[in-house]
Amino acid sequence: MCCPYLTTLVSGSPIIQNGKLVGAVTHVLINDPTTGYGIFLENMLVNMPMMAR
Repeated sequence: MCCPYLTTLVSGSPIIQNGKLVGAVTHVLINDPTTGYGIFLENMLVNMPMMAR
């Protein structure tokens, strides 16, 4: 996982690497709260509707 120093992830939590926002946690596994999925910030920005920019 991206954040080995965290003991529990929460959906919607930011993913920060080297002091920069790089994404967000999207899903956390119920039987293992230290494991989950995320989305890169770049993918979020590319898929935003033009009006939101």
